[in-house]
Amino acid sequence: MKPANIERLRHTGLLVDLFAGGGGASIGIEAAFGRPLDIALNHDPFALALHAANHPRTVHHCQAIEDADPAEIIGDREVFYLHASPSCTQFSRSRRAIPAERQQRDHAWRVLDWIKHCHPVLFTCENVAEFMKWGPLDAYGFPDKSREGLHFVEWTRQIRSLGYAIEWRVINAADLGAHTARERLMIVARRDGLPVEWPQADHGPEKPNPWKAAGDHIDWRVETPSIFTPGRKLAENTLNRIRKGIEKFVFSASSPFIAPEWTNTKGATASADKVAAFLAQNHSSLAGRSLEQPLSTICSKAAGQSLVTLSFLDIARQNTKGADLRAPTHTICASGNHHAEVRISAMHTEKSARFVGDGQPQLMISGREHVLVDIGYRFLTADELWALQGFDVSRLKRNVIVKGRPLTASRQKKMIGNSVVPLFAERIVAANLEPIDRLALAKAA
Repeated sequence: MKPANIERLRHTGLLVDLFAGGGGASIGIEAAFGRPLDIALNHDPFALALHAANHPRTVHHCQAIEDADPAEIIGDREVFYLHASPSCTQFSRSRRAIPAERQQRDHAWRVLDWIKHCHPVLFTCENVAEFMKWGPLDAYGFPDKSREGLHFVEWTRQIRSLGYAIEWRVINAADLGAHTARERLMIVARRDGLPVEWPQADHGPEKPNPWKAAGDHIDWRVETPSIFTPGRKLAENTLNRIRKGIEKFVFSASSPFIAPEWTNTKGATASADKVAAFLAQNHSSLAGRSLEQPLSTICSKAAGQSLVTLSFLDIARQNTKGADLRAPTHTICASGNHHAEVRISAMHTEKSARFVGDGQPQLMISGREHVLVDIGYRFLTADELWALQGFDVSRLKRNVIVKGRPLTASRQKKMIGNSVVPLFAERIVAANLEPIDRLALAKAA
């Protein structure tokens, strides 16, 4: 392509997102280009309604990729950029041991139809790393390991045959500055004769910048109910994960993460002086993650991460002598003062000790000895997950109604789990626009 034509299309050619969803990739694309997305496609009316509310200048098509005709939607208009995030559930290592859905595994073939029709200057595709193993299914509907990766090889070969240079990498969004450690495969193809570019991984250990902490987007105003609340039953696996996390991130840590002073400690922990916290990892037997690290990958059910809080009292506090830590519960009740929370805290001190181990669990915080009085546990809210995924919650419009039904928190969490981290998309797209813009600047000079 001639440089002048590339520069023109960079500013006037259509920008298309084939699996728009909640809009993560679209936000990143718009940030990189500095202009709105032109066309968005998605089969989910709730996802598309949310996308339309936040991208009002985009033309939306509520269609599944297998039903959408690029010739009808695009016509003969020029397309500069095409992005696709085909369904990843059929490739993810976390999928259940059930036969694969061929239709969803074939979404990438439909994307190829769009490339052939639109012939975009720049194309990107995001998926899980296991997408590179995409191949035929066996007679029972499971991936045929003997032919693993054959479809991926053929798919990339066909893209090359259309005149594209194509490369791919598995990149952790946290390494690019995101608050979530979402590791994804990104495929970049271009037909302008310029090299495929990749952003510098500039966050993390021994990098110019530290990883972004998940604790930055925890809403400490939200109450975290006690695991000892009467009638509250947590699964034994959940309790075991909480135990592991307490040992790793609190009692064995050189400096546990301490929540802000204004943290909500309503109920049993109302008298707490300090609150330590970490994130439980619900979909594995791991201890979890420190809040000083990026959040782990948010799955489509958004049930992988929970907040665990440990409430501590300063052992030297006057009102903890005898009452909260040592006196029988009835002594506190008979005091005649309003000690409901203190009474429960004392009761929880005993339970906490039995839950964590023998004796009263103690911790040095800011040079003072503290005793554990309660343990809280809750799932992260939709607001927290949107923010941790990289969306601007203050600007995100979510008051959408589809067929008389509002956008529930559970639907939002599903969209978050299926979304592309906006910063991830922005930095990869921007890296590949940079050589075009450099040529334009050199020409202008």
